Amino acid sequence: GSHFKALRNLLHSLQALTSIELTIRSSARVTHWYHFFPIECPSVSSLTLNFPSFALPEALAIFIGPFMASLVMPQLIEYSVSFEVDIKDDSDTAEGDFEDLMSSAFLDPTVHTKLTSISVNISLTEGAARTRYNRSFEPIELPLYCIRHASQMSIRTPFAFTVVAPDQLGEDISLKELRLLECDQFDAESLEKLITSLREANIWDTLVTFKMENCGHSLE
Repeated sequence: GSHFKALRNLLHSLQALTSIELTIRSSARVTHWYHFFPIECPSVSSLTLNFPSFALPEALAIFIGPFMASLVMPQLIEYSVSFEVDIKDDSDTAEGDFEDLMSSAFLDPTVHTKLTSISVNISLTEGAARTRYNRSFEPIELPLYCIRHASQMSIRTPFAFTVVAPDQLGEDISLKELRLLECDQFDAESLEKLITSLREANIWDTLVTFKMENCGHSLE
């Protein structure tokens, strides 16, 4: 929309800008497609994005995917993103929606090759939190291709997850530090699945730091 075109023009005019923090609010339910132009910020090294009351699944394909793809920040080193997810009470596609969100939360690694620090925070709105855990599903897959250059990552999610690496990545993954923060849905079984996936991706033995903070009541 016109707001994002104005944002693109503003950011592009600030050639010396090195740090950006944006809070992007959408209506309760996204109902129309957004069209984005490339948002080029050649000097930015730190980016923080906040998406309060983010509607699943409506806002994924028609908003967040195109928006993330529009960002071009080749000097970016630190990236932090937060989603407060609003999901329909009767959603039968929650598992796939969260998996799509995990894939869409990251920037294009072929453009942002200097990105070394990533922080992802996915939480639920108060209404979604009250109804969400009447059902459970298998751990969500985190595609390592999206974080291939990062040496540090912290992540907070309302679901358990594993990692998956395409065969062609080989030893290109740079991750050395992984921190799980308030990932309440982890239990002993899902934690074992995560560690197994890290081993299969040839990351577990090269991690310098693996830390869990306030993750899963059954792990205490």
